[in-house]
Amino acid sequence: MNKNEMIEKWFQLYSDDIYQYFFYRVSINDAEDFVQEVFIRAFNSIDSFREESQVRSWLLSIARNLAIDEYRNFKKKRPFVGTNVNERINDDKTPDIIYERGENVERLYKAVAELKPSFKDVVILYGIKELSIQEVASILNWSENKVSYTFHRACKKLKSLVEAN
Repeated sequence: MNKNEMIEKWFQLYSDDIYQYFFYRVSINDAEDFVQEVFIRAFNSIDSFREESQVRSWLLSIARNLAIDEYRNFKKKRPFVGTNVNERINDDKTPDIIYERGENVERLYKAVAELKPSFKDVVILYGIKELSIQEVASILNWSENKVSYTFHRACKKLKSLVEAN
Protein backbone atom coordinates (compact mmCIF):
# COMPACT_ATOMS: atom_id res chain seq x y z
CA MET A 1 0.00 0.00 0.00
CA ASN A 2 1.48 3.39 -0.96
CA LYS A 3 1.43 6.53 1.22
CA ASN A 4 -1.62 8.04 -0.46
CA GLU A 5 -3.69 4.89 -0.03
CA MET A 6 -2.59 4.51 3.57
CA ILE A 7 -3.50 8.10 4.50
CA GLU A 8 -6.81 7.79 2.67
CA LYS A 9 -7.63 4.60 4.60
CA TRP A 10 -6.62 6.22 7.89
CA PHE A 11 -8.72 9.27 7.07
CA GLN A 12 -11.78 7.09 6.53
CA LEU A 13 -11.17 5.21 9.77
CA TYR A 14 -10.05 7.98 12.13
CA SER A 15 -11.10 11.40 10.85
CA ASP A 16 -14.23 11.39 13.05
CA ASP A 17 -12.10 10.70 16.15
CA ILE A 18 -9.74 13.53 15.23
CA TYR A 19 -12.67 15.86 14.49
CA GLN A 20 -14.28 15.12 17.86
CA TYR A 21 -10.98 15.81 19.61
CA PHE A 22 -10.78 19.23 17.94
CA PHE A 23 -14.50 19.81 18.49
CA TYR A 24 -13.77 20.08 22.21
CA ARG A 25 -10.20 21.39 22.02
CA VAL A 26 -10.53 24.35 19.61
CA SER A 27 -13.23 26.41 17.95
CA ILE A 28 -15.90 24.38 16.19
CA ASN A 29 -15.37 26.48 13.09
CA ASP A 30 -11.70 25.46 12.90
CA ALA A 31 -12.10 21.74 13.63
CA GLU A 32 -12.31 20.61 9.99
CA ASP A 33 -9.23 22.64 9.04
CA PHE A 34 -7.30 21.08 11.89
CA VAL A 35 -8.36 17.58 10.85
CA GLN A 36 -6.98 18.23 7.38
CA GLU A 37 -3.74 19.56 8.88
CA VAL A 38 -3.34 16.41 10.99
CA PHE A 39 -3.53 14.21 7.90
CA ILE A 40 -1.16 16.49 5.98
CA ARG A 41 1.34 16.19 8.83
CA ALA A 42 0.79 12.44 8.99
CA PHE A 43 1.44 12.16 5.26
CA ASN A 44 4.63 14.21 5.55
CA SER A 45 5.94 12.17 8.47
CA ILE A 46 4.55 8.74 7.66
CA ASP A 47 8.09 7.37 7.40
CA SER A 48 8.57 8.05 11.12
CA PHE A 49 5.48 6.04 12.07
CA ARG A 50 6.45 3.01 14.12
CA GLU A 51 4.37 -0.02 13.30
CA GLU A 52 4.21 -1.07 16.97
CA SER A 53 2.13 2.04 17.71
CA GLN A 54 -1.58 2.19 17.10
CA VAL A 55 -2.46 4.42 14.15
CA ARG A 56 -5.25 6.19 16.05
CA SER A 57 -2.90 6.98 18.95
CA TRP A 58 -0.28 8.32 16.56
CA LEU A 59 -2.80 10.52 14.76
CA LEU A 60 -4.21 11.81 18.05
CA SER A 61 -0.67 12.64 19.14
CA ILE A 62 -0.28 14.71 16.00
CA ALA A 63 -3.64 16.36 16.74
CA ARG A 64 -2.60 17.16 20.30
CA ASN A 65 0.70 18.67 19.14
CA LEU A 66 -1.17 20.74 16.56
CA ALA A 67 -3.56 22.00 19.26
CA ILE A 68 -0.60 22.89 21.49
CA ASP A 69 1.03 24.75 18.60
CA GLU A 70 -2.19 26.64 17.99
CA TYR A 71 -2.49 27.52 21.67
CA ARG A 72 1.10 28.76 21.78
CA ASN A 73 0.69 30.82 18.62
CA PHE A 74 -2.31 32.73 19.83
CA LYS A 75 -1.74 32.52 23.61
CA LYS A 76 -5.32 33.29 24.37
CA LYS A 77 -8.54 31.39 24.73
CA ARG A 78 -10.66 31.15 21.69
CA PRO A 79 -14.20 32.30 22.28
CA PHE A 80 -16.90 29.70 22.51
CA VAL A 81 -18.80 29.43 19.29
CA GLY A 82 -22.17 27.89 20.04
CA THR A 83 -23.24 27.31 16.47
CA ASN A 84 -23.82 23.79 15.26
CA VAL A 85 -23.76 22.21 18.73
CA ASN A 86 -27.48 21.53 18.67
CA GLU A 87 -27.33 20.36 15.06
CA ARG A 88 -25.23 17.38 16.17
CA ILE A 89 -28.12 15.96 18.19
CA ASN A 90 -30.29 13.75 16.01
CA ASP A 91 -32.93 11.97 18.05
CA ASP A 92 -36.52 11.04 17.54
CA LYS A 93 -37.20 12.42 21.01
CA THR A 94 -39.65 15.14 21.87
CA PRO A 95 -38.58 18.75 21.22
CA ASP A 96 -38.28 19.38 24.98
CA ILE A 97 -35.85 16.50 25.43
CA ILE A 98 -33.84 17.55 22.38
CA TYR A 99 -33.69 21.14 23.64
CA GLU A 100 -32.64 20.08 27.15
CA ARG A 101 -30.04 17.69 25.80
CA GLY A 102 -28.67 20.40 23.52
CA GLU A 103 -28.36 22.76 26.47
CA ASN A 104 -26.52 20.09 28.45
CA VAL A 105 -24.11 19.45 25.58
CA GLU A 106 -23.51 23.17 25.20
CA ARG A 107 -22.93 23.58 28.94
CA LEU A 108 -20.47 20.68 28.91
CA TYR A 109 -18.72 22.08 25.83
CA LYS A 110 -18.34 25.49 27.48
CA ALA A 111 -17.00 23.89 30.68
CA VAL A 112 -14.46 21.77 28.78
CA ALA A 113 -13.34 24.90 26.89
CA GLU A 114 -12.56 26.56 30.23
CA LEU A 115 -10.27 23.76 31.43
CA LYS A 116 -6.51 24.15 31.27
CA PRO A 117 -4.93 22.30 28.32
CA SER A 118 -3.71 19.22 30.23
CA PHE A 119 -7.18 18.73 31.77
CA LYS A 120 -8.82 19.22 28.36
CA ASP A 121 -6.62 16.59 26.77
CA VAL A 122 -7.31 13.92 29.35
CA VAL A 123 -11.05 14.66 29.52
CA ILE A 124 -11.38 14.54 25.74
CA LEU A 125 -9.24 11.47 25.16
CA TYR A 126 -10.19 9.35 28.16
CA GLY A 127 -13.57 10.71 29.24
CA ILE A 128 -15.20 11.59 25.94
CA LYS A 129 -13.39 9.50 23.32
CA GLU A 130 -13.08 6.59 25.79
CA LEU A 131 -9.55 5.64 24.82
CA SER A 132 -7.82 3.30 27.23
CA ILE A 133 -5.55 4.69 29.93
CA GLN A 134 -2.62 3.08 28.11
CA GLU A 135 -3.51 4.84 24.84
CA VAL A 136 -3.95 8.19 26.57
CA ALA A 137 -0.64 7.76 28.40
CA SER A 138 1.03 7.02 25.07
CA ILE A 139 -0.51 10.03 23.32
CA LEU A 140 0.30 12.45 26.14
CA ASN A 141 3.69 10.90 27.00
CA TRP A 142 2.54 10.47 30.60
CA SER A 143 2.52 7.57 33.01
CA GLU A 144 -0.76 5.72 33.44
CA ASN A 145 -0.91 6.95 37.04
CA LYS A 146 -0.62 10.55 35.88
CA VAL A 147 -3.46 10.01 33.41
CA SER A 148 -5.70 8.61 36.17
CA TYR A 149 -4.79 11.32 38.66
CA THR A 150 -5.17 14.15 36.14
CA PHE A 151 -8.49 12.76 34.94
CA HIS A 152 -9.77 12.66 38.51
CA ARG A 153 -8.70 16.28 39.11
CA ALA A 154 -10.11 17.37 35.75
CA CYS A 155 -13.48 15.78 36.52
CA LYS A 156 -13.67 17.64 39.83
CA LYS A 157 -12.89 20.91 38.06
CA LEU A 158 -15.31 20.12 35.24
CA LYS A 159 -18.08 19.37 37.73
CA SER A 160 -17.57 22.70 39.46
CA LEU A 161 -17.58 24.54 36.12
CA VAL A 162 -20.77 22.82 34.95
CA GLU A 163 -22.50 23.59 38.25
CA ALA A 164 -21.41 27.23 38.02
CA ASN A 165 -22.95 27.64 34.54
